[in-house]
Amino acid sequence: MDLKPKPGWKLWHPPEQRRRTTWIPRWTGLRGKTVWDLLQLLIVPVALAVIGYWFAMQQDTRQQTLENRRAEAERALEEQRAQIVLLQGYLDQMTQLVLEKSLRFQGGDLQIRELARARTLTVLEALDPVRKDNVLRFLVEDRLIQETGGSVPVVLAAADLHGVDLPEADMKGAVMEDVDLTEAKLQAANLSDADLTNADLSKANLEEATFEGASLNNADLHGANLSLLEKDERDALFGAPRRNEAGFSSASFVTVDQLADADLTGATLKGARVTREQLDQAASLEGATMPNGQKYEDWIKDRKGHGKDGENPDSS
Repeated sequence: MDLKPKPGWKLWHPPEQRRRTTWIPRWTGLRGKTVWDLLQLLIVPVALAVIGYWFAMQQDTRQQTLENRRAEAERALEEQRAQIVLLQGYLDQMTQLVLEKSLRFQGGDLQIRELARARTLTVLEALDPVRKDNVLRFLVEDRLIQETGGSVPVVLAAADLHGVDLPEADMKGAVMEDVDLTEAKLQAANLSDADLTNADLSKANLEEATFEGASLNNADLHGANLSLLEKDERDALFGAPRRNEAGFSSASFVTVDQLADADLTGATLKGARVTREQLDQAASLEGATMPNGQKYEDWIKDRKGHGKDGENPDSS
């Protein structure tokens, strides 16, 4: 039998032979390998390259995170140092004005007091809450904002004292018109005869603070805590159903004369923790918004109405 291929015919090879890479030069040592053999040779180095790249990326990310944290810590430290320098400079300047320029007394130069006020307002804007406390403590303890005796106060009108923490401070006679005291912590502070006209005392903690004779004209006491007793004690002094019905669900009850003779004309007391007994001690509540949201005049009418119905007027 003649097995020679005829012209135009191609020799037949088994599939195994057709898939072998006979086209690769012999010197590579890969000739005769299948495509799958080549893939197996490539998988390991490719996988190692990918793993190495991923590891390098993770290292870079970790290093960048550490550098960012270090930079933030350095910035915070620098800011703390700047705050300390600013506070110390202010205290030195004010001490000099007190000792050398008679800042505290009536005979002192009015321009000196204005300079002290400007410096105080400027430093309060720049300082953090903790050092703001230091400034206010300095002013209070040196009697620089109180109008007592022959002293003329450094007026803190429109000062930013948001969140100050100064419990039991003696601020009797302090002049603080338009001051921002939101969320301030002034528990048991003495604010008798203080001028807090238009002051923002919303959400301030004024538990057991004294306002006898203070001027709180148009002050905002929304959500302020003027006194605090446990729920059982509140309910014992004033029944919960009546309290809720009258809109005093957030009120609490003490016998301290906190608001004796205080001027609360136009003040906002909505949601404040203050008793009816304390409100009755105030010198004026004309135009004030009461804790239950009513205007003072409407609140009085409701109380009188309850009295006419045979109920105790103090229960509304």
